[in-house]
Amino acid sequence: MIAKDILITSIEQTCFACPSQWEIELEDGRCIYARNRHGVLTAEISREPSEDIQDALNGPIILNENTTSDDGVSDYEVTQDELLEKLARIGFVQEQKNDV
Repeated sequence: MIAKDILITSIEQTCFACPSQWEIELEDGRCIYARNRHGVLTAEISREPSEDIQDALNGPIILNENTTSDDGVSDYEVTQDELLEKLARIGFVQEQKNDV
């Protein structure tokens, strides 16, 4: 799925342990649930506008990437910035804050 510049209005890392996970809100009212677990980074999106992250868990997978390190054994930690870069490649862009 490639989106056309859908704006991310908020992102919150809700777990820092295994799995690392984030809840993301979009300008169009939908939400994304992303997690890095067992060497796989996945992101799922709600089909309709919703404030309930469970709706994203029942939605389509929009990102599914291997995060196993070169040794083939351990996972590498995915940072929030890396997640945002991966989402931007498929059309989900972060809202820019104006420093005035």
